[in-house]
Amino acid sequence: MTLALATITSPGYWAQTRTLAASLLHHAPELRLHVLVLADGQKCPAAETANMILHTPDQIGLADWKQLTIRFSLFELACALKPVLLLQLLKDQALDIAAYIDSDMMFYSSPTIIAERLRGSDILLTPHFAAPNEPCNSGWEKKQFRFGTYNGGFLAVRNAENGRAFLRWWSERALRFSCEDPSGYANDQQWLDLVPGLFPQVAIERHPGFNVAHWNLYGRKVEKHGNGYRVNGEPLVFIHFTYARPGMDWHRQYGAAVDTLFDEYYEALQAQGYTAPANGSRLAAQDCLPNGEPVPSLCRQVLRSFVNDIQPTASLESVSTPIEIMHKLVTDRAFYGAQFRTSALYQARLRRLGRPEDMAQRYASSRAYRWFVDAWFYLFGTVGLKLPEEWIEPSPGLRLLRRALLAPARVVSALLRRAL
Repeated sequence: MTLALATITSPGYWAQTRTLAASLLHHAPELRLHVLVLADGQKCPAAETANMILHTPDQIGLADWKQLTIRFSLFELACALKPVLLLQLLKDQALDIAAYIDSDMMFYSSPTIIAERLRGSDILLTPHFAAPNEPCNSGWEKKQFRFGTYNGGFLAVRNAENGRAFLRWWSERALRFSCEDPSGYANDQQWLDLVPGLFPQVAIERHPGFNVAHWNLYGRKVEKHGNGYRVNGEPLVFIHFTYARPGMDWHRQYGAAVDTLFDEYYEALQAQGYTAPANGSRLAAQDCLPNGEPVPSLCRQVLRSFVNDIQPTASLESVSTPIEIMHKLVTDRAFYGAQFRTSALYQARLRRLGRPEDMAQRYASSRAYRWFVDAWFYLFGTVGLKLPEEWIEPSPGLRLLRRALLAPARVVSALLRRAL
């Protein structure tokens, strides 16, 4: 039975990916780790261990790659591409089973147990919590309504029609709706809640050694056992090191064995070239505006709403990068400007002015309303969005005038918000 593992990475996670590959090489040198590299404008790295096979986005059959980089942040895109990658591997590699694993994992036992646990099923999912004692309080339980019952960082699929049908279904939704916006869907993950009801032959993995992570450590006892580790008496298979970076110490509350595991992981990351991001964060090139600020989520929300509603996207052909499309979105009222500006107005707590779609229609049909929206956007809209000032007013002289107007205008804006 042929099993292959797959992950998705970017330059900011290359040390984690190397660490994952090294752990797999140690425990199962015969298995291959297929790595989809989202290079983010950088040179694609070379495979550094014998078990790594690198893939680029153009190798997994995506015809609308440019649109995807415009609509999604790098993290959202990585989440949306999981089912696409697995489908392509099942098709091209003649596999019996393909398993997706996040790049910030590390294996402590052979992953061949995945094939054993999938016996008799086509889809294998792991819940965030596998027992009632694992969430440390009801707040963690409530989070699952936002992030989903099952963790998208690990799952396995058999190369059967039922498994492929699940991946096609998941792919259609992840590529359309993946987003980090709190009011939307939790990227690819929330859709997994529907899988046990929609598809037969779904196994729910409750082995305590699978997908050990910060959200379930409270209810899992990790102990040193000979040359390895056990979790609630069962062998530790892999840990999901989400939110684990050298220098962090939040894990100290879970005992000496957990401390040792995390310290060893931090050492492995540094040995693989890990460097801490400046100011605690590392923005991807496609997520960063020319002024250094992150791309406002509103920009991608508006673009997604147009594409998801099957609106024409011919205007995208004239641009080549995500930042160019953001610039066009902000400055060209004949493009998506009506939707963007009225949505910005709506998000600024001026909701009594109507729904965004109704406001956009008024913007297109009423000159007076269009003047009002444009004036608001020019004076107030960019303060919260942190857009480059030259995008709003390319003329240096008018930029100075705008700055002079902004001080009293902010007072008026605050009064308007309270009144409305």
